[in-house]
Amino acid sequence: MTCPSWCSTDHEDTEPLPDRTHLSFGNDVPLTLATPNVWHVDDRTIAEQPVLQVALTQHVREVEPRVDVGPDVIRADLPSLNLTLAETAALGRALLAEVERAGREGDVA
Repeated sequence: MTCPSWCSTDHEDTEPLPDRTHLSFGNDVPLTLATPNVWHVDDRTIAEQPVLQVALTQHVREVEPRVDVGPDVIRADLPSLNLTLAETAALGRALLAEVERAGREGDVA
C-alpha cells in the first residue's frame, strides 16, 4: 500500500481493510490553564499538565486526511474534534485573528 508522505505507520497489504488508516506523528499543544492529570501510583502522586494532540488521519477509502484534535488523556472537560482540512484552516485563521486582536490591545507580548 502506498502511504502519504506524512504517514508514520508501516502498512502491509495483508492488513484487514478496517485497519488501513494512515496516521501522522502529530503535534502536542500544552494546556497551561487546564487542571493537571493526576495519578496515584503506589505511594506517589504524579501530576502532568494535559496536552491537546493534533494529528492527521486518513482511512484508505477517504479522499483526503482529516485533523484529529484531542486530549492526551480522555477527559470530559477537554475538547475532542475531528475536522476536515477546510474546517481546520478556518479554525486556524479564527484563532490567529483572536491572537492578533489581543496583541493589538496590548494583552499579548
